[in-house]
Amino acid sequence: MTTPATLPILLAAAIGAGGAVVAQVIAALFTARREAARLEWEKSKQEHDWKLRETDRLLAAKQALYSRYISLLYRPVMDTVQLTRKEYASEANWHDLVPAYVGSLADEIDDLRWNVRLVGSPIVAERVEFSNAALLVAVSEAGRPDRTSLEKRREFAERALAAWRQVSEAMRADLRGDDAALEQLHSRAVGQKGMIQGREPGPD
Repeated sequence: MTTPATLPILLAAAIGAGGAVVAQVIAALFTARREAARLEWEKSKQEHDWKLRETDRLLAAKQALYSRYISLLYRPVMDTVQLTRKEYASEANWHDLVPAYVGSLADEIDDLRWNVRLVGSPIVAERVEFSNAALLVAVSEAGRPDRTSLEKRREFAERALAAWRQVSEAMRADLRGDDAALEQLHSRAVGQKGMIQGREPGPD
């Protein structure tokens, strides 16, 4: 039985118990919010890490692809340049030494060209096509001394070498993420339209 003397004690106990419950509820709410924030941060960090790893994988794949293309192209380009020098052209049957841009070499370069189109910058792909065409013309003309002069064959070979240098420069810019350098290369390339076949730039 509650007496007037015990009533204040019971009220104080009830208030104290209620306060403890409220404190527990508030603490639980703060804990839940902290846990939700932590989970969201971990999720965001994981997504960021995945994107970084994917970017790193793509960059590594592009670097391997670009490196393979310019290394394959370099040898026939330099061989053609060498063989259009006067000291080589004076030898008997020198044109038989012109590198053959056919077979497995041409097949692999074709595969690399299509892969560059898939993963590379459009400007890099443009320079790849230009360098490939320049080499095809240089090799074709170098092996036909009856059709063009030595000076003209030399000019085609030098253009193929310049195209190789340009595609190398474009690939380096793309790997660095240097869009300004790529645009500059593209602007320079616009003036080269028609120059592979020895024509001056002009309207089609």
